[in-house]
Amino acid sequence: MSGETVTSFSALQFTNDNLHCYAYSGLFESSTTEESKLKFNTNSEYIIGILQLNMPVDDDNPTQANISSCNIKFNNVSIGIISGSSTDAGANRAVTQEIIIPPFTTVDLIVDSSGNESDRFGSLLFTGKVGMPQRVGNLDE
Repeated sequence: MSGETVTSFSALQFTNDNLHCYAYSGLFESSTTEESKLKFNTNSEYIIGILQLNMPVDDDNPTQANISSCNIKFNNVSIGIISGSSTDAGANRAVTQEIIIPPFTTVDLIVDSSGNESDRFGSLLFTGKVGMPQRVGNLDE
């Protein structure tokens, strides 16, 4: 895996064998302003993957967290929204969504949180298995 980039805001990364891909947002501060936190494009491949939204948690006190939502857009069209369940200490602090991303798609993940706290950090993770469309030959009648 030498020479691979681990994190990039605007690029989908591929394993050396091109069988899997990934994109990570890195940590971001909790904010009530909607903001694109992870954006990437696919080429001729399709991807079967899992998107994970991690709620913003206080790095000094993990019992403190915010609720966040992620608007999932394909080519500027919202296809779904995922959101955390609660700010309670025992609540689910991460939510996942299985998705299939078609070829030639711009994926934009826009996050909004329930509060503006500079000491609460969330993140987005995407991992997937890469597929290639099957070649379609000429059809004879």
